[in-house]
Amino acid sequence: MLAVVVLLPALAGVGLWVSHTRSRVALGIGAVATLTVTLAAALWVAQTQPVLSLRWGSGLDLRLEVAAVARPVLVLVPFVALPIVGYAAAHEDQRGLARMIGLLVTFVGAMQLLLLAGDTSAAAVQSNFRIDTNLAFVDCGVIVDEPVR
Repeated sequence: MLAVVVLLPALAGVGLWVSHTRSRVALGIGAVATLTVTLAAALWVAQTQPVLSLRWGSGLDLRLEVAAVARPVLVLVPFVALPIVGYAAAHEDQRGLARMIGLLVTFVGAMQLLLLAGDTSAAAVQSNFRIDTNLAFVDCGVIVDEPVR
């Protein structure tokens, strides 16, 4: 379900864009349905906080995970995009409408990917740093004479 939050709007947005359909109703229904399912999936993902990991080579894991700070924003992105895309499908100029709606929906997928991307660099750096809260200084392999202020 974690991949659905990212892949559904990304792929559906590209599909809406390349469809070159002239029907406002078809574009609006397709975009709003996609974002509604994305919103439902985002609500589920924010509650269950699953993790999706892909081993990429010998030392790199690509991870999708839900950080605590990203939980409300993960739901907020498709929630805000829903009325915007619906309004745009109904009121914007017909010329280039499929491209615009497709890009807006694809943008939601890109934002969701940004919110869910696991911080692998922090995990690598974290293994090299030791935080000692009792002494109030950070030791990163260098001798520290006095606490950092």
